[in-house]
Amino acid sequence: MLTTGSNSDGFIFSESSFGKSILRGNFNFPPAETLPNCEEGTEKIHYFVAADNAFPNRHNILTPFCGRNKDFIASNVAQVTYNYRLSRGRRVIENAFGKKSFNFVYCMFSIINQLLNAFQQGF
Repeated sequence: MLTTGSNSDGFIFSESSFGKSILRGNFNFPPAETLPNCEEGTEKIHYFVAADNAFPNRHNILTPFCGRNKDFIASNVAQVTYNYRLSRGRRVIENAFGKKSFNFVYCMFSIINQLLNAFQQGF
C-alpha cells in the first residue's frame, strides 16, 4: 500500500501504471521528430521524460550524470553541461505545473466561494 510521504519518487514511479508501461517499453510515445526550424535531414529527437537520480536511466528517461567534485567537473565538461540543461528543463516543467496547480486551486476556491454565497442567500 502506498502512503503519503513514506515512499520515494522512484518507487512510486515503478509501481504506477505509467511507470510500468515506460519501463516495459509499452508506453506509446509519439514517433521521433525533427525539431522546428531545423534543416531537412537533421537528426530526429525522441520524446522523453526528464527525471532526477531517483529514476532509472532508460532510452526515454533522461537522468543526470553523478558527480559534483572539482575533478568530475574539470574532466567531464560535456556531462556537466548536460546536467545543467536537464536541470533547467526540469525546472521549467515544474514551474509550469506549479502555475497550473495554482490556477486550479484558485478556480476551486472561487467556485466554493460562489456556492457558499448562494447557500447563504438561500439560492
